[in-house]
Amino acid sequence: MLFENGEFLPDQPDLGNPGSTVAKNVYPAPRGFLPFGSLTALGPAMATRPLGGTSETTLSGFSKVYAGTASKLYSLSNATTADLTRSNLILQSADISTTWTNTNSTDTTNGDTAPDGTTTADTLTEDATASDEHAIYQDVTITAAEYTLSVHVKEPSTNSRRYVTLEISDSTDAAKYGRATFDIQGGIISAGASSATFTGASATITALASGWYRISVTVTSTVTTGRMSLYLNDDGTDGGITYNGDGASKMIVWGFMLEAGDTVGTYQGTTTTAAGAYSTGTFWDFDAYGDLIIGTNYVDNPQYADMSTGGRFADLMTDFKARTVATIRDFLVFGATTDSTDGAKPERIRWSALGDIKDYTISATTQSDFQDTPGGGAVKRIFGGEYGVALFDHAIYRINYVGSPNVFQFDEIETERGLYASGAAAQNGSIIYYLDSDGFYAFDGSRSQPIGNERVDRWFWSEFDATYQDRISCAIDHDRKSVCWSFPAQVNTSGKPNRILIFNFEVNRWSYAEIDHDMIIPLNSSAFTLEDLDNLYSDVEDAPVSMDARIYFEGSQVLGVFDSFTLNANVGEPLTAVIESMEKQPVADRRAHMTEVWPLNDGATTSVEVGVRNRQADSYSWSSPVTVNATGFCPVNAEGRYFRLRQTLTGNWTISQGANTKVKGRGRF
Repeated sequence: MLFENGEFLPDQPDLGNPGSTVAKNVYPAPRGFLPFGSLTALGPAMATRPLGGTSETTLSGFSKVYAGTASKLYSLSNATTADLTRSNLILQSADISTTWTNTNSTDTTNGDTAPDGTTTADTLTEDATASDEHAIYQDVTITAAEYTLSVHVKEPSTNSRRYVTLEISDSTDAAKYGRATFDIQGGIISAGASSATFTGASATITALASGWYRISVTVTSTVTTGRMSLYLNDDGTDGGITYNGDGASKMIVWGFMLEAGDTVGTYQGTTTTAAGAYSTGTFWDFDAYGDLIIGTNYVDNPQYADMSTGGRFADLMTDFKARTVATIRDFLVFGATTDSTDGAKPERIRWSALGDIKDYTISATTQSDFQDTPGGGAVKRIFGGEYGVALFDHAIYRINYVGSPNVFQFDEIETERGLYASGAAAQNGSIIYYLDSDGFYAFDGSRSQPIGNERVDRWFWSEFDATYQDRISCAIDHDRKSVCWSFPAQVNTSGKPNRILIFNFEVNRWSYAEIDHDMIIPLNSSAFTLEDLDNLYSDVEDAPVSMDARIYFEGSQVLGVFDSFTLNANVGEPLTAVIESMEKQPVADRRAHMTEVWPLNDGATTSVEVGVRNRQADSYSWSSPVTVNATGFCPVNAEGRYFRLRQTLTGNWTISQGANTKVKGRGRF
């Protein structure tokens, strides 16, 4: 008699249950189960646990992974974990009239249009002092490390001083420096360092729109007493910073930035405090707009970074803060906002100007606006595409673009259902899978279809530790055609998730995994080079999976699992799996005697337990585990009316379909 592996249906009674209550560490498949792999690390650890993450693809087709913690934002690709937290150690980065010190120069503030379109660019004008420097500087405490200083410069239409020198120096010793000199009309002239105190000087110049250039100098410092200076230069030589001023020559400047490392990051403006770590939050939400990645956590200004260049994150804008973000057509849309004018608006959805994700000024011309939708509670998540879907506490809205004057039409599709926790939903194409307070659903844009009712809903609520609602995460595993929910079970360590509930949307079946971890995300893998693998493993021969495994190639779509603050893929050796078959009565109206179990598992080391009972009111009595003998079956000796098999699988198995058995009839009693 064939005992098929039963679907995971813990909410069903044993009598007539076509499934079983155990399908652990497996993925559902059309005719059985596939293994859930152990974790394979894909890079170094972050400093603390993730509060949200995403996998996005650039317009040129390269995969990028991003994650946010309580204080930092990271990029995790190609065996690296890069801290891309916004950073600018300069104060008053766009106002040289405060905090900055002038040397034989004067300032004119807010007289020109800056690269960001605001009238905040300043003019630095030399005075008539002879045989001296004409500059501005700011002292900054640094560490012994590599730093990059950058600024935006533009020649004025008259009295231009076309040469400038950018310098990082020791504020206690002017003879110690690293600097670069630039010809705004011709590019970099020179870059150099004075001594071992500053080494490795290099420079960049990048042309921007409207005559602006961004110039930078990178040096490695061994001192902590830093001074950041911009000199007007008379002739473009290294010594040209000392000359006779004419009282009229000048340069337009804007947007100073000092950051650790050798990369010129996305400009991050500052006022009276430096830009650095984020405030503690509970959830980061991300989405992509073209080559820009946007992240929001409700307690900090929304952040953005350019995925194509790999630069640091910076404030997208300062108009408001928000809980969730999504791209709907050519708009960037935020939900659950708070701002200095209206305060907290958990029911508000607010969007950018058409095609300009930095413009949130309400305007019929640009179509930037907002919509308050009371009655459904707070906005928990927004998902985008050609139309948007907003999941509230107790409602679901479809968001359709209709053009001016309304811009978007908000249709309430679900009036009672909503999203239980911010992290408890994921989108696969046009389908959004989500957890409501009464169970699991799939929303197709028009209606919600229950997928857990009388199957796993009651099991989930009995297993889940609701103290840690904010630790739920949800992700699509495209490789296994599944959506997964991660959560902490009733027994956990300080709220750390240790269960992953899995729904295969192709075969409409459930299973689960038991594994300690931090969070799950959809993972589009990036291409690994041999150098990447050398950095990741002390010896590539020690890698947990083969070098030709799909996870090391661009575009593999698997489940990303964070554990111990490290990004992993579950592609290692299969975890120990436990699968119970459905219950069967081998001989109608009679007891039966089972003597052999022939597991149908490809490649597994298998042990089998036989569960029997004589009445539906009885509990199962389980035999001791029996391993497969040399012939290929497990010898057993079990007698009863109702039977169920429990198989434990280890090793590198590929599929489990159940077991054949040898059974003979016995008497009725």
